[in-house]
Amino acid sequence: MDALIKISQAYTRIYLLSLLAFISACSQETFEPGIDYNVIEPPLSIAQVNNEDGKVSVIEIFWYGCPSCYEFEPHLEQWLYENESKISFTSEPAPFGSWAAHAQLFWALKSIGIEKDARHLIFNSIHEQRNPLVDPNVMASFIEENFGVDPKAFFLSYNSQNTKNNMENTFQVLRQARLRSVPAFIINGKYVILENDNQERMLRIADYLIDIES
Repeated sequence: MDALIKISQAYTRIYLLSLLAFISACSQETFEPGIDYNVIEPPLSIAQVNNEDGKVSVIEIFWYGCPSCYEFEPHLEQWLYENESKISFTSEPAPFGSWAAHAQLFWALKSIGIEKDARHLIFNSIHEQRNPLVDPNVMASFIEENFGVDPKAFFLSYNSQNTKNNMENTFQVLRQARLRSVPAFIINGKYVILENDNQERMLRIADYLIDIES
C-alpha cells in the first residue's frame, strides 16, 4: 500500500509540474514579425546602431513636438532604469520636414552637453506652456535663460557641420529602416517597433526582442 501511495504521489508531482510548465508557457507573450514589429533588411551597420560592451542596442526615435513622445517619457525612464544592465540606449530625433528644427536643436544641445538636462524642460515648454520652440532665436533665449548658454555658443553648435552630419546620418538610418512615425524603437539594428497607441505593449515587444538578441 505504501508503494502505491508513493507512486501516486510521484505521478501527482509530475502532473502538477507539467501543469505549471504548461501554464507558464501559455502566459509567455510572443510577438510576430510583420505584425508586432518590422524586420530591417539588410540590418543596420555596427556604426549605425551605437552598441557598446556587447549590450543590445536600443535607439529611440522621437520628436520633441510629438504628444505621444512626451507622454512616453516617464514610462521610458522607468523602463531604462530596469534594463540599464542589458542595453545600450540612445535617442535620436527624426529630422522630417517641419520636425527638422527640433532635430537641429537636439544635436546642438547634445554637442554642448546639456541635452539630457534640457529634455524635460523642452517637452514641458512645448506641450504644457504651448511654446513650440521652432524659431532659433526663441530657442537661443530659452537655453540662455535656463542653462546660461551664450546665444553665440548655441548658434555655433546649432549651425555646425557636426549637427548637419548627425541629422543626415539619422535620416539615412530611418530611410533604411522604413520608419516614418514616432515614437519608435530600433532594436540592435534589426527590428523596428512602432508605438501604435499602446506604449506598454511597445515596451513588452522591446523586452521580447532584447531577450532574443541577448
